[in-house]
Amino acid sequence: MACPPAKGTKYYLIAQMDNVGAPGTEHTVFCPTDPITPGQEARTYTKTHDTNGSPLHAKRTLYYLKVTNDEEQELLANVYDTCAWKLPPGAETVSNSVTVEHGWQ
Repeated sequence: MACPPAKGTKYYLIAQMDNVGAPGTEHTVFCPTDPITPGQEARTYTKTHDTNGSPLHAKRTLYYLKVTNDEEQELLANVYDTCAWKLPPGAETVSNSVTVEHGWQ
């Protein structure tokens, strides 16, 4: 992100995974990480994920979500383990998205 969020908001990196679960129970999960707060400097980094347990060709869509303080509380209240079942209504995507695929073993 080139600019920090405005006062009263944060940016969260979201890893969205679709079709998670056993056949017939597939659903989408949203894994929030790396909150950026107002006043933080722009940064560039490389993010790596452990792919153990992730099936070959599993995909994740990565993007930044802007949340207010209330939306952040709702997002974090929905987190089970490391992912949420839904995003807060009104939360805004503030970046392009990129889809990454687990393509090696």
